Amino acid sequence: MSTAVQRSRAARRGAKHLRSPLWEDAPALGRHAAEVFLFFFLCLSECFRLPSPFAACALSAFLLHKKRLFYPAVGVALSLGLRLLWQANADVWQYAGLALLLAFNSRPPRAVWMASAYTACALAIRLAAHILFPVTQEEMILSVLSLACGILCTPALCHAVGLAEEARMRLRIDDLLCCVVLGMLTLSGAGRVAVGPVNVGFLLSGLLVLLSAAAGGCAAAVCAGILGGVSLALCGHADGYVVCFAFSGIVCGLFYGRKRPVLCLIHLLCVLFTSYAVRSRLDVTFLITAGLSCLVFLLLPRRVITGLFTLLRRLSPDDADNEAAYAQSTRAQWVGSIDALSRLLPEVRLQTPEPQEQVEDVMARLCEGCERLPICWSDKREETKAMFQRYFTENDLSARMEDCLRRDAWPALVLECERARAQFSLRYAYAQREREAARTHLSAIAQAMQNLSRAGSQGDRGDEQLRGEAEYLLRQMRVTGKIVYALRVSQHIRVALRYEAQLTSQRQLERYGEALSATLCVPLHISQRSKDLILYEETPPLAVDCCQIAVAAGDGKSANGDAALMRSLPGGVELSMLSDGMGHGERAHEESEKTLELLSLCLDAGYTVPDALDAINCIMLSSTDGEQYATVDLCAADLWRGTARLYKLGACPSLLVSGASLRVLESGALPLGILPQVASSAHTFSFGDGDMLLQFTDGLTDSIGGLRALERQVELLTRDGLRPTPDAVCDALISAAMRRSGGVPQDDMSVLCTLFRKQTQKRREKTSR
Repeated sequence: MSTAVQRSRAARRGAKHLRSPLWEDAPALGRHAAEVFLFFFLCLSECFRLPSPFAACALSAFLLHKKRLFYPAVGVALSLGLRLLWQANADVWQYAGLALLLAFNSRPPRAVWMASAYTACALAIRLAAHILFPVTQEEMILSVLSLACGILCTPALCHAVGLAEEARMRLRIDDLLCCVVLGMLTLSGAGRVAVGPVNVGFLLSGLLVLLSAAAGGCAAAVCAGILGGVSLALCGHADGYVVCFAFSGIVCGLFYGRKRPVLCLIHLLCVLFTSYAVRSRLDVTFLITAGLSCLVFLLLPRRVITGLFTLLRRLSPDDADNEAAYAQSTRAQWVGSIDALSRLLPEVRLQTPEPQEQVEDVMARLCEGCERLPICWSDKREETKAMFQRYFTENDLSARMEDCLRRDAWPALVLECERARAQFSLRYAYAQREREAARTHLSAIAQAMQNLSRAGSQGDRGDEQLRGEAEYLLRQMRVTGKIVYALRVSQHIRVALRYEAQLTSQRQLERYGEALSATLCVPLHISQRSKDLILYEETPPLAVDCCQIAVAAGDGKSANGDAALMRSLPGGVELSMLSDGMGHGERAHEESEKTLELLSLCLDAGYTVPDALDAINCIMLSSTDGEQYATVDLCAADLWRGTARLYKLGACPSLLVSGASLRVLESGALPLGILPQVASSAHTFSFGDGDMLLQFTDGLTDSIGGLRALERQVELLTRDGLRPTPDAVCDALISAAMRRSGGVPQDDMSVLCTLFRKQTQKRREKTSR
């Protein structure tokens, strides 16, 4: 027998079960009710006595987005019934046009311009009727203006209806304007509906001010008050109500964050004050409507205000900063985890065999099945063990047992033991290299993420203006593309543009860069270009001219084993790289060229130069086991600061010519691919206009007669303040080397000349022979 408590619980569960379907359908029912009231108010909306075209615009928008027209039809029918109940002007021609649009339900428009054409057809019925049945000139003018207004408003309402289906997280300014237009038209229609002494438009406007003050503060409340007052003024109410609602928004917004009863009290006091100030008497009807607005505001659930607060936050410009701060904190957390991981990498643990284990292994392989086994390993165990350890472990070949029946097999077994130890050493070295490579990669990734966070934290509000200028100019010049980002990195402008490759010409992109430079009053150049992405960067005050000449050994028919690479990195960094592979011919050229290519890719991925050198060294060791090597001579020049850093691994000395002085930059480091650890020689120097850096391989110095002879040749080229071009310097040095070697060089020769100069219109010239 069940108790009363059990029966009560069962009844509550049953009631909950009955309510759940209705509760689940509540959002859909709310949307349908909103559609009904939207068309109900839009049919009544009038602006300065203009026959309302807005219901036809909204119905065309619904047709475009293939939405159900049952609920809009209900709203239209309710508005017509209300007009008949009021015995007011039924506006027959408006409803005739709406009926025509409802009949087009099976043939919806496929584009916005077709929706505008549908609206024009619906509104043309009134104009045709006025032509057939002559009316006053004023009515004819208003009908023509209504037709034009409907055609112009249809795209905005199509956009607003589309937003409801997209449920977009962030709204652009054009999205916001379309929503404001739809809201003002709805309020304008509501301002013509009254239930007793209460005007629905005034009720909704007061509620909108209170909601905006509670969720968005002073600015949102003022905007809501002005828009509500203007909407009521459009349908014939006094203009003074704009001041009433705007003043209430200002004062209520000052109490942002207070409890709702406080906001309601402030709103009532503001209405009481402004009604006296504007109309010089107490407006009881306005005061009653304001009281009902406060009552509805107090009865609203908290989630409505929370949802409105979230929406206003998305519209705020501070929301982008919030996202940037989240991204920056997340990157910082990742960087910390990666750094900790690189420090906690386990050591290489390959257990080295103990001498005792090695002796036992030799005994098992050598003495198994021997008839002297009991004598050697029982009676003479210590003597045999000591002899085996000296011979097989300590490599003492003079220690040998004369009475051993298998002593002829000892040398072969020694070779096997040495081979096993060599294999163990190789495994240990390989494991150590892999560990160092993993640590290098983790450190490089962490450093790249730190640089990215540092660059992101330097952004400011000026970047929004910069992006706006870039996008406006893009639209003005009709370039088919989109701005990916426009910001200042290290106080220098950088703009990335993604364009349609099939529709955009190279000349168009160059013209856009020139126009953007003129608009921002900053010189820009194209620093990177891919299939559909182009990067414009602020041009630094310095530039480089590079030239590289290479001559193969012998008769010059074989491939040159040297390789050179000259390229730009984002941020005004210029790279000049030279590599000399081991030997001559195709294999040496492939080795050096691949070294520079991998090094360039690592630098593109955000690696620093030392980390990139470590990574390439580990790659070469893993692929060649130390049998191939390549020298690296890399210069990274910062054209903003006028400083450069020269990294050398097994490369020849370089020459820095600055005015009348000549400086030799030497290196004592080994090439890549020999040792597991990379220890490069680095030189830092400053450069100015007219300075020159010469990088070359040992083939040139050997052919020309040594480094001192090469210095004399350079001094002859730059004497008396001469400023030769890079190609002239390279030609002169190669010609001198060829004459000294009799026209047949014994080794591959390469020379790379970099001239630093002040920036001109021409960005960079690179030649190669």
